[in-house]
Amino acid sequence: MAMAALSCIRSPLGSDRTTGLNEKSSRSSDRNEEKGGRRLEIVAFSERNPKPCVTPLRSWGSRSAFAIVQAALKPEETGSEPSRVSSRVSYKSPRRVAIRRGKGWVNMPEPGSEQAPPVLSPGATDLMRTLMTQRSPQDVWNALDALPRGIDTWEDVMETVAELRRKRNWQSVILVFEWILQGSMFKPDVGCFNMLMDAYGKNKQWTEAEKTFYLMKKFQCVPTVTSFNVLMAAYSRGGRLDKAEDLFHEMKDTNYTPGLVTYNTYLEVLGKSGSWQQAEDVFQDMQKRGVLPAVNTFTIMINIYGKAYYPDKAEHLFQSMRKALCPPSLYTYTALINAHAREGNCVRAEEIFAELQAMGFKPDVYTYNALLEAYSRGGHPAGAKEVFETMTQAGVRADYVSYNILIDAFGRAGLTTGTNLIF
Repeated sequence: MAMAALSCIRSPLGSDRTTGLNEKSSRSSDRNEEKGGRRLEIVAFSERNPKPCVTPLRSWGSRSAFAIVQAALKPEETGSEPSRVSSRVSYKSPRRVAIRRGKGWVNMPEPGSEQAPPVLSPGATDLMRTLMTQRSPQDVWNALDALPRGIDTWEDVMETVAELRRKRNWQSVILVFEWILQGSMFKPDVGCFNMLMDAYGKNKQWTEAEKTFYLMKKFQCVPTVTSFNVLMAAYSRGGRLDKAEDLFHEMKDTNYTPGLVTYNTYLEVLGKSGSWQQAEDVFQDMQKRGVLPAVNTFTIMINIYGKAYYPDKAEHLFQSMRKALCPPSLYTYTALINAHAREGNCVRAEEIFAELQAMGFKPDVYTYNALLEAYSRGGHPAGAKEVFETMTQAGVRADYVSYNILIDAFGRAGLTTGTNLIF
């Protein structure tokens, strides 16, 4: 399997680029011992205690790929339990900290915030500009090959990758990490593989993510819980729900302990497959194992119940969420509105809509669409039209789903003339 996995690296330079990859990975211990004049060892881990691999990059400080992956990946994609992962990274080098003072480079906004994007270092800015002007993958790799060797370059590369991820330029992220895996000046650690698998998954290339997962062993890297989470998410996005379910059971069979992120990802998989009863069992099992559900866990389950046409179960879970002192989010309220909208219960949907505003939440287009759906399925086109007008007056831009729901509302009522007024 590992030998076949080498095909996951599609070299822009052809077969010459992949020649000797096995030989390079087999010499990784020698390279480890000589890096930076310090002797490092590859630690052999037992299957019962899987840990991230030790590489020269890890010895350089906090900007190893393993550290950067926790900062760059979204909370639901990482193995960490906090609900928010900051994009801010610490710089251990006193020289670089001194240079950065007054430049604003460490004042990076939280992910998802409306603040200005983070200010890149000069090296990362130049590298970003260089990569964006290359016309082919081969040109990108040539530009990366021309970089000087050293910790500063590694930091600039990782900072550039974080910016590419922020811009959702997954193909460029893939090219950078494929360059690292192809025997570049840096030796990849488990974080590099996790970031590459994540980019493949976001790019709907689940087969490449799978190959990368098994390629890790060639580089003496032991997968972490995050590795399983990222691959499971890639399977889910690619529609391979069967593989995602198999991976979850494989993870448990190999003595990895699923965390909150793992369970959330698996519940989303079960939701897509319509297996609400199995999702309910998993939801109860995770709590028996001491994994307490978070707000997004409740939201996922409410969505699952809603899609299965069980608004009463969704409502009961929503109330139990409050008893557990877990405050609902805007997404939770939207999921609950959707659950009642499928039954055409516009009265309860309106109550929830009013409640979320009283709690200080500002409805977005998805919340309005859920309320529109409730009026549409309830046979109240005039109410749907009023919700649509309220949405536009509130400054929320309607999307194509909004228009489709409104047209359906008049169509269900047999009022074709009403649709002309929409446009």
